[in-house]
Amino acid sequence: MTDLDAGTSVRLEEDDERGGTFEGHSAFARHSPHYLEEDTPDRHDRRHDAVVRTAPAQFDRTNADDVDRVQHELMLQLAGAVDDHCLRTALAAGPAAGIDVDDVGPDDLDTWLAEAASAISTDTRSACDVEAVLDVELGAFLEQQRGGCGSPYVDLGWTRCDTAPMARGASVDEGFHVVLSTQHLLGLSSRAALYYSSHVLGGEEYLSARCELAYAPRLRFHPGAVRVARVRFDDETHWRRLVAERRARAVRAARHHEARRGMLEG
Repeated sequence: MTDLDAGTSVRLEEDDERGGTFEGHSAFARHSPHYLEEDTPDRHDRRHDAVVRTAPAQFDRTNADDVDRVQHELMLQLAGAVDDHCLRTALAAGPAAGIDVDDVGPDDLDTWLAEAASAISTDTRSACDVEAVLDVELGAFLEQQRGGCGSPYVDLGWTRCDTAPMARGASVDEGFHVVLSTQHLLGLSSRAALYYSSHVLGGEEYLSARCELAYAPRLRFHPGAVRVARVRFDDETHWRRLVAERRARAVRAARHHEARRGMLEG
């Protein structure tokens, strides 16, 4: 639990556990090549600076469990909000670098990912791995597996593509996104400072979180290294129905696999 007085703000120290919560739940932070640093270097270009905030949440200061819960939830919300900022920044930078957005159907997403990853590897001739950030709403439409540490990936046969989910609370109307790139290209820069702020209003106390960061991916220096897919659904009901169908299919496949293994072992 991070301590702060009523009506004040506090910057999280490097070893604060809440910083780990943020880095573990922000897709762009997970794909960063560096640990997040609090300060920016001298002669830093401030045009790319941004402040991302959560909405305030009411909490009971006298209840340590409530304080801990609210702080944790706010860091999860902040991770999603930062991912939303970074994704929109990357998409806005894409056209100048010749990066187009492919409209892909949900049933074609696995095929698109395999072909795009192969194209990135071939076009860049890079020794770097290929990795993806994707809206969490698309997780059911990729054949993802989990490694020993629980990190999700897609097995492409010739390589593994690490995936990191974005819990942005994205709108179905905008479509959901997958951004595939060479390793660490799109990751959050090392410059990001995390804060909690207490707000007192009408005798009640509220807590909010914010991240001060600088993010401007230099995509034009990496031709062929990025591919973007946008998956659209008719509406929320359509998305939910297809997710339920995909998950039911996965359950049937898992049961079939277990039954076959039992027969072979027996």
